[in-house]
Amino acid sequence: MSDNLKVAIIGAGMAGILAAIKLKEFGIKNITIFEKADGVGGTWRDNSYPGLHCDVPSHHYTYSFERNPNWSNYYSSGPEIREYFEGIFFKNDLDQICLFKTEIISLSFKEGVWEITTNKSQTYKADIVIGATGVLHHPYLPDIEGIKNFNGDKFHSARWDHELSLKDKKIGVIGSGSTGIQIVSALSGKCKHLYHFQRTAQWMMPLENGSFSDEEKLSFQDPKNLSEAMNFEEYFNAVEIYSQALLDKDSIGANEIAFACKENLEKNIHNEELKKSLTPDHTPLCKRLIWSSDYYPAIQKPECTLITEPIKKLSMRELNYQIITLLILM
Repeated sequence: MSDNLKVAIIGAGMAGILAAIKLKEFGIKNITIFEKADGVGGTWRDNSYPGLHCDVPSHHYTYSFERNPNWSNYYSSGPEIREYFEGIFFKNDLDQICLFKTEIISLSFKEGVWEITTNKSQTYKADIVIGATGVLHHPYLPDIEGIKNFNGDKFHSARWDHELSLKDKKIGVIGSGSTGIQIVSALSGKCKHLYHFQRTAQWMMPLENGSFSDEEKLSFQDPKNLSEAMNFEEYFNAVEIYSQALLDKDSIGANEIAFACKENLEKNIHNEELKKSLTPDHTPLCKRLIWSSDYYPAIQKPECTLITEPIKKLSMRELNYQIITLLILM
């Protein structure tokens, strides 16, 4: 049956790559990956903004069958993660079965077979379709009055313009989720002025990100040493504590996380008005935590300003009465 079975995989991100590898291991030969972009990596391909990194430890953000002893940092950067998945993609010859720049326009199930139509007006048939599209590949643009009239530079964080010089820009960053926090942290001190527009204050857990030494990376070549370094038992215990904290606000883990977040804010923000503006109106873990040790120092630099007033209207060059020459949307 595996010789005749046709499988279509939509998306060449980390899930689509994994699906293709495992299907090949099961002996399924007729596999086609449809990828609407011109490269692989999913969210790690689409997002390339400064400061991008993962908040899961590097050695745990891997396929179990393809561990990487050469990670540079305890928490990896976006480009390094993309390189990891690209390497596995080509190592397993998935480029031979992947159709790039090919987007699925329609799927219809007729008489036990999927009929697939692409943006190139081509049709394919498959017995099984695996959706591995992810949820972070269609940028959402906020509906801000006057945004179409803004005559400065603007782009979405997932469509970063790497050709644009930031040095002399007055930059407005809209959004205070993980992406906004990472961008503000990375751009602070690298532009003329940075305005961070925050609708909702976020609780932040400190995240110290150290580099692996050459000696450590050399020792990780030994699978035993790498397994010890990964310390799965400790990691899964931490995940269990975190999961319990999400479910029970009175648990030991929830109290420890809340204390760490509040202590982080109290110790690292020195201006009382700014501290008040950065204090959330909700209990830690009501929303997804932000992991950062860089944002609080960044937002206190003289060339950074936090703006908490609701965004009302964007003119040709002004947002909430601030002159903006580059607008970055989340």
